[in-house]
Amino acid sequence: RFRALGGSGITLVKSALAPIWNPAGLANIARQEVEFAREILPGGIPKQYFAYAAPLGRNIYHAQAIQYEGDELAKEIVYYSSYGTDLSLFSTYFNQAQLGINLKGYLIEVGAECIGVDCSRGSGYGYGIDFGFQWAIDRLIHFGLVLKDPLSFIQYENQLSSNKYSESLPPQVLAGVSYDFSPVFRASVDLQKAMYADQMDRISMGLEKK
Repeated sequence: RFRALGGSGITLVKSALAPIWNPAGLANIARQEVEFAREILPGGIPKQYFAYAAPLGRNIYHAQAIQYEGDELAKEIVYYSSYGTDLSLFSTYFNQAQLGINLKGYLIEVGAECIGVDCSRGSGYGYGIDFGFQWAIDRLIHFGLVLKDPLSFIQYENQLSSNKYSESLPPQVLAGVSYDFSPVFRASVDLQKAMYADQMDRISMGLEKK
């Protein structure tokens, strides 16, 4: 659905897909859910996602998910432990607002079994944190905000040279809005704001008929 909407979905996700779009969407889950998704990236590289989500307690919801992408030369596994809550517990002003968080673990492998001076193999591991927010401003307008990786750490090691280094992932800020023109038509727009000079602003938008 969100691919068909041009890659916009941070205001609309309300399922076990929430960890990869907006963890705040978990607060809309009414029962246990299992979700599986698969796509082919450029170059024929597979990407797969599996998640289980369910209410955890009063106004607390969670999901446990794993995402795998790559081939024999490079692969990345991301584990999500995600939680969402309804902010109506704290203020009636935010009666239709939800907040969510992703706790992520990364496992990375690069290179294949080989020999020779041109051979290189390595691995990496680390963590990241995402924050998400959704708010139904009124019956027609919904707002979403996601802050990806404001805190992160990845440790890499070249397994042939034993050299090690670490880095933080570049944070990303995404904001979105959806508007119901009628009971049938809805428009959705997401904006990813560049944080560094080597990044670009990106707008994703789509229209759906229910």
